[in-house]
Amino acid sequence: MKLRTSFFNATVLKKDITRFAPVWGLYSVALLLVLMGLSNSDAGWTASEFVSFFGSISIVQLGYGGICAALLFGDLFNPRMCNALHAMPLRREGWFLTHLTAGLLFFLVPTGIFSGLMMLLIGRFWYLALIYYAVSFLMFLFFFGVGAFSAMCAGNRLAMVALYGIINFFSVFVMCMAYVFYEPFLY
Repeated sequence: MKLRTSFFNATVLKKDITRFAPVWGLYSVALLLVLMGLSNSDAGWTASEFVSFFGSISIVQLGYGGICAALLFGDLFNPRMCNALHAMPLRREGWFLTHLTAGLLFFLVPTGIFSGLMMLLIGRFWYLALIYYAVSFLMFLFFFGVGAFSAMCAGNRLAMVALYGIINFFSVFVMCMAYVFYEPFLY
């Protein structure tokens, strides 16, 4: 009999999608509300407002990436669920990569629909929607990756959130401390 190793489990993916559909739905509704707020009959005005919306992408993806990672990898922090999952004929690599796939789907589908509708709305400035999609994808990928790393390193949910915050805001803290201590010595 041929040995086969799978790094993906469709059943776990379906369960992740159905279990955390409210988060995915709230993110989709928020994007549709932004789309309705930006819609206008003038495509140029809509495009300029859409470009001004680019500044808030990082804040949105910081929250959404952390929430998705905390929810998807939250079964690590519940001993009963963790033991039940690891008793199944499921390899840890398959479990991990399936959760990563679910996290990427949580972002790609709603933002893809939002970007497609925005392309239709802004007409000749359609490339701005593609730029938004690429920039927000890279930001989500970073924040979701940091969240997954934090979940793997932490032992409980509070430690995961604390580690996520430390990793994301450490450079800001160091720069503020540098300004406080070194600015008085500068002319």
